[in-house]
Amino acid sequence: MIVAHRGGTADFPENTLLAISGALEHQADAIWLSVQLTRDGVPVLYRPADLSANTDGRGTVANMEFAALAQLNAGFNFASTEANGATMFPYRAHPLRVPTLAEALNAIPPSIPVMLDMKALPADRQAAAVARVLDEANAWDRTLLYSTDAAYQTAFAAYPRAPVRIARCDSWPACECRAGA
Repeated sequence: MIVAHRGGTADFPENTLLAISGALEHQADAIWLSVQLTRDGVPVLYRPADLSANTDGRGTVANMEFAALAQLNAGFNFASTEANGATMFPYRAHPLRVPTLAEALNAIPPSIPVMLDMKALPADRQAAAVARVLDEANAWDRTLLYSTDAAYQTAFAAYPRAPVRIARCDSWPACECRAGA
């Protein structure tokens, strides 16, 4: 199985709609996305703790309202190397937005599994917001939920449609994953 981690971080700015589109064009079998929650409760795709890692912003996703986050360029720090060795930043001239989870699910065909890596705490608040989006998109059956924080195991237990919940496992591939447990 070919899984496009964060949509395909080597090819496109990670966790963007462009990365998702590229992963689908490259025939990825599944797409792994990182999810954080904005201050006003919108699940968005973003991985690092600080916005300055990938965008032209500073601070954390959790401290920004979605409207302000939507003004940032999610591809600002994405670099590519030209044949002559020069480093280019192609998305500074062509900005990409930080997408919502709802936008991402809408862009991914229902036949493609989606793995959501939960990155923000508190887990119960993010789980509730993600559950709302998964309900609205009718996407529970194609979604795998993952986090390195065991609090998500408990948080998603409140949602019977959550098909699989995984906490961090240091003995992969010997991990035991339980459907609906």
